[in-house]
Amino acid sequence: MSHQKNLGLDGNSFKHMNIENNNMVTIYCIEDCNSLKYVGSTKNTLKKRLKGHKQNKREKNNTCSSDKLDLDNCKIYSLETCNESNRMEIEKYWINKIDCVNSIKYIGRKESLSRYNASDKNKANQKRYKEKNKEKIKEKRNTQEYKERINIYKKNLYQYKKSWGSIYYGNLLDIDVNLFH
Repeated sequence: MSHQKNLGLDGNSFKHMNIENNNMVTIYCIEDCNSLKYVGSTKNTLKKRLKGHKQNKREKNNTCSSDKLDLDNCKIYSLETCNESNRMEIEKYWINKIDCVNSIKYIGRKESLSRYNASDKNKANQKRYKEKNKEKIKEKRNTQEYKERINIYKKNLYQYKKSWGSIYYGNLLDIDVNLFH
């Protein structure tokens, strides 16, 4: 792994980093005035990527851990440039190496990075949605329509499990394929 190349870029003055090849990716770090850090990767210039983070925060998209940073008082710098083919591996390395605010950590995982990366991002997004919409979800769960749908689901699930020969143990030969039509 290459060592950190601090370009000394801040939110107000940028030196453009040109990436000649479309397969090249920059692994970068954003560090704010409170020493909070975020690690990411991009094929764009660092200036464009920081602009994207600021726009997402302004629009309150809440899809990225960089929202925790003061993006108006920060610097962005390149950690490493790599090929698209090993982008996730290198980004994983830097996320684990740097004490950063990234909500997804990769320590101790053996599976394919892209597979659990998507899974973890989905879980993180679901968690944020549930926290943000707690009252709305609670109201929805108290409606008669929701309760009826849950009861129908439970009955269908029970019938499905029963069609396997038992609700606890299954027999694949007894599945009623018309059950969910």
